[in-house]
Amino acid sequence: MRWDIWRGRRQSEFVRLGNEQSDKRVGGRIVFQEGYVVEDTVTLSLSRNQALVLFEWLSNLDDKECSEYDHPAEERVLWRIQGQLESTLVEPFDPDYCAILAAARTEVASLG
Repeated sequence: MRWDIWRGRRQSEFVRLGNEQSDKRVGGRIVFQEGYVVEDTVTLSLSRNQALVLFEWLSNLDDKECSEYDHPAEERVLWRIQGQLESTLVEPFDPDYCAILAAARTEVASLG
């Protein structure tokens, strides 16, 4: 069962997608044969603390040479997310980054 990330619903509950040949791109949107329209981009919303935790995890993952991906596209997507976080976050350059990260991890872990 595939999840539709931009709606948070199972695809079978929301829309039956058309085949790739019938999909059309119109002004940054994808229009499926059945008439459903979706944005061509996905925007995720994270708290600053969640973004810090994710950035650090991605950085650590990048440092490990034994990381395995099922497809090269997975690695490229993670690099892109890491790059976007790096260009947005200022905390990794703060001299107290370790303490800031520890507090962020504690706050995120307490959310459950």
